[in-house]
Amino acid sequence: MKDSYQTTNYLVCTSERSGSGLLCNLLKNTGLAGTTISEILHQDHSGTISSVEELRGYLAQSYEMSRTANGVSGCKVHWLHIERISKQINISTDEVISCFPKDIQYIYLKRNDPIKQAISLYIAQRTGQWKKEVSDAKEVFDMTKIDFLQIHLNVKLLCEENNGWSNFFSKNKLVHQRVDYENLINDHQGIALGLLNFLKINYPANINIHTTLVKQADETSILIESRYRQMSKIYLSLCLIPFFIDRKVGFWGIEIKKNWPNLYIILRKIKTFFK
Repeated sequence: MKDSYQTTNYLVCTSERSGSGLLCNLLKNTGLAGTTISEILHQDHSGTISSVEELRGYLAQSYEMSRTANGVSGCKVHWLHIERISKQINISTDEVISCFPKDIQYIYLKRNDPIKQAISLYIAQRTGQWKKEVSDAKEVFDMTKIDFLQIHLNVKLLCEENNGWSNFFSKNKLVHQRVDYENLINDHQGIALGLLNFLKINYPANINIHTTLVKQADETSILIESRYRQMSKIYLSLCLIPFFIDRKVGFWGIEIKKNWPNLYIILRKIKTFFK
């Protein structure tokens, strides 16, 4: 384990609705892994940064402000925030991450089902409820107005974010601790203790890591998922039509292209959109 006064900095690398709120809440509640673990590059916090120097200073100050007495501090960041700040000050995503404190340790939190994750994001966007405490009332969700297109866009966004992190770690050959959302949900204490060990943080043998946050997925998200997956099968079927048309497989394909060119164009667009 590390010396009590040695500085340790870590970064939770993730995307929206990955369980990062729960993970960071657990780490904070140990009292040993930082006083606050915030979305450090959210637009609300970093929207006015205009240079690499400002970014470095802001990140250094943020880490120092959230450091616990044992020298540990951590923050979390979404890949889309990395991309936004890279465009904001015109540097690469790798250069953005290099502005974090030296010797930073990486925790990569990923949710393995992007559809469930996208639906969770969609519900949060609709209701404004991004986390749920034990005492919170259940949000009312109007099931008659489900925007499946927005859910699909969320799926694409989250897959791009996860690919961004995967490519970053692979390209730079960085050592990191992988945490899967599915394991986190089923074993709060075990995952949190595993991360304390990864960070080489001393903790008492009888430590009890608690949280008041609860899982938000319920029968509403299950029903939306079922409907979305059904819709996806229909879209997939439509996407196959231009494939057959292009190769003139079957009389019906030739006839659609010849007699209903507008329908053909629409189907081609659907195929392109749902790649």
